[in-house]
Amino acid sequence: MNGNRHPTTNDWTLTWIRRTRIGGAWRDLVDASLGEASELYDVEIYSSSAYTTLKRTFSSLASATTPYTSTQQVTDFGSNQATLYVKIYQLSATVGRGYPLTTAITR
Repeated sequence: MNGNRHPTTNDWTLTWIRRTRIGGAWRDLVDASLGEASELYDVEIYSSSAYTTLKRTFSSLASATTPYTSTQQVTDFGSNQATLYVKIYQLSATVGRGYPLTTAITR
């Protein structure tokens, strides 16, 4: 998981590397097969490292990146955020959301 914040707009760009659940072998310079019919993610933004107060959800994202704009941050928190508390779920037709990647990013 990575995140970059634009220095003038304060927009965040969140990115991550997808994982596979089925038949994934790590090979140099080759992505592991997805093991799913489609690639979908949910991203949740929380208010603190306690991960108890959900502020925003980005649902059914079809790529491993999402913007979190300054406008959205101000709506959610009242100001732009230097630290984000994030959970990312890969969606599966078989197991649903699965286990999240949970992280904090500070910029």
